[in-house]
Amino acid sequence: MSAPKLSRYYWCGFGSNAQKQQGTMLAISRSQVLAYLDDKSIDVSFILKRRLPAYRRMRERVNAKEITLLTRQWASMIDAGLPITTSLKLIANNLTKAGVSSVIWLIRQKLESGLSVTQTLKESSTHFDSLYLAIIHAGESSGQLAGSLRRIATHREKIEYIRSKAVGASIYPCLIFGTAWLVTLLMLTQVIPELERMFESYNAPLPWFTQQVINLSQTTINYGLHTTLGFILLIVSIRLGYRYSISWKKKLDRMKLLVPVFGKLYRLACLSQFIRTLATCFDSGLPITPSLHAAAQTFDNTFYQTAMYTVTQEVDSGVPIHQAMRSSGAFDEFIMQMVMLGEESGRLAEMLNRVADDYENEIEKIIDYLSRAIEPIVIVVLGTIVASLVTAMYLPIFNLVNVMS
Repeated sequence: MSAPKLSRYYWCGFGSNAQKQQGTMLAISRSQVLAYLDDKSIDVSFILKRRLPAYRRMRERVNAKEITLLTRQWASMIDAGLPITTSLKLIANNLTKAGVSSVIWLIRQKLESGLSVTQTLKESSTHFDSLYLAIIHAGESSGQLAGSLRRIATHREKIEYIRSKAVGASIYPCLIFGTAWLVTLLMLTQVIPELERMFESYNAPLPWFTQQVINLSQTTINYGLHTTLGFILLIVSIRLGYRYSISWKKKLDRMKLLVPVFGKLYRLACLSQFIRTLATCFDSGLPITPSLHAAAQTFDNTFYQTAMYTVTQEVDSGVPIHQAMRSSGAFDEFIMQMVMLGEESGRLAEMLNRVADDYENEIEKIIDYLSRAIEPIVIVVLGTIVASLVTAMYLPIFNLVNVMS
């Protein structure tokens, strides 16, 4: 389903004291505006709808973190004994972002019309994925809706924490390398050519190193645009091949897992998210096969997707989960041992959560190690680039001083 689009509504009406009032509101429908004004006891005279600019719609777009926060708050209020729709109304009253408020309003409308919570969330927003809906359905059927919401919130918070940790660790080196690239480009295209013209006026031979930098400057000026366009074309070709060619996608997905250090980090991230999702499904009371299907959807790597297809098929035929994982050849021995212990003891969800905790701790350690290791490497690389360019500029000056003397 397509998400309802926000629009800007201009309204005018009269308050309870018969005083004229007017204003604007971002909403997904005229009905939402009328409901808002009715709560304010405003008698509406007219409402005008205007298209919302694309940049403003982007600013108001709902993101995953807001859905996680909504889930956590909703679980807390239901736990406190508040009715489902009342708790949603209280949450919406404390929000300033129109996108989230509109989603909550739509959920309330559908719930009040008699739909189940699962069906309501499915029809209200694409942010409620199949895993979210499956856990909600299990909680709704068992009368443990608050518990299901709590598990979903915890699950999403842990995944978002690992993701934000990885993104945060990559920001600093990306900024430094970007700055170094920009400074180098400006020096090669602006500063070095000016110095080259100055040196030529003295008819003095240039040092070998300076001549190489000048050659690099000329190459950058003459072929820089072509190289950039070729690089962009290469990236676009790889992305298109990854999207539309199954064989190409399988090769690249396998290569991702084999890259030193980063391949291990990527593999741990894939497995930890899968294990955490599977544990959340079992905790919520979902049957084995739907749990495996829901957890398999967390993989965006075809190697693991193929392995999970094999695992699901074998489990459906009666094979224990740990044996099916072993025959797929895609899972670590630690995972299979813990799954076997969980199956034998009847505490599979607990064991899976332990595995996920261990993998997430390992991911944090690798990210911290990379952050500490990359910083000095970045400083050395940046210092080498700057020192090389400065040396190339000053060597001819020393030679000129000797020639003039």
